[in-house]
Amino acid sequence: MFVSCGILDITEITSEEWIAIIDIDGSNLEYICESDGAEPFFVPDLDNPDEELILISYASRVYLMNTDGTDRRTIIDSVGTVFSFSHDKTKMLLNRDGEIYIANVDGTDFKNLTNTPDIWERDPSFSNDTEKIVYSYSLDNTHAHLVIKDLVTNQNSIVFDYQVESSNQNISFSNPFFQNDNQIIYCFKHKEQNEISYDYRYEIHKVSLNSNSDEIIFDNSRVYHFLYNNDIDLCIIYTEIAALLFDVNSLLILHEFTDTSYHDTYRFSPNANYLTINRIIYGFIDGVEYYVDTEENDFNQTETKIVGVINRRYPED
Repeated sequence: MFVSCGILDITEITSEEWIAIIDIDGSNLEYICESDGAEPFFVPDLDNPDEELILISYASRVYLMNTDGTDRRTIIDSVGTVFSFSHDKTKMLLNRDGEIYIANVDGTDFKNLTNTPDIWERDPSFSNDTEKIVYSYSLDNTHAHLVIKDLVTNQNSIVFDYQVESSNQNISFSNPFFQNDNQIIYCFKHKEQNEISYDYRYEIHKVSLNSNSDEIIFDNSRVYHFLYNNDIDLCIIYTEIAALLFDVNSLLILHEFTDTSYHDTYRFSPNANYLTINRIIYGFIDGVEYYVDTEENDFNQTETKIVGVINRRYPED
């Protein structure tokens, strides 16, 4: 006679992606709503600055809701993919189909900043005073550009124009950030093809807006992605081996994170006391590392909680 011993048939287990809020140490998990492929962020409530809301970014739309999941409403219904925020997180830049858009985090004052369907602009970020943005684009694989747009005057200025030397080369810039009013940090990507193979060179550069000098500050054959925070002058650089915490002034690697994967999301907390890499929460003050159940995490203003995405299993444990 067969007696059931309580083993669960794994064919009956299903999972769904949910947006959840959790303490930065991984405790007090709260499921908020189904994710459906969204990327969540904490943003200030512009009508009540002492409170926060959750912004949900999809590829072609943006929602806003209370932190308990109530009052979910569409704030942008034609464009999604929120790329970056202003320093106070009241404004956002969206990068969709090669166009750059700006809006307040409640969806107001939404507009297209580039309006250039024949040029694929990418990777926009704000200056500290939110009066400028910097972004990059390439032209026919022959020119790579860094561009600053003055949001007050609506004028563009090309910071750096790199022209390839031969048809075997491919040059592009990515992830530019303002270090200060006079310097931009960005990723330089070079690919050259010969009869046998491709030669790749990925570098982190610093360019001066005063002198146009261009300095290599980090050189590695595989810099896939990086994120910079000018409050503490640190970068998180993802390579083929590990994610590296890098000081752009001393040019020293301060820490290596090896428990990472290619699709990790990197974000600094509002006051730059913490960094999230996928499920790792790293504290700069004491070097503590927390491991949480959520991914694509973003910090609240007080740096006590994160909102992220988690696979919720049914039946639940």
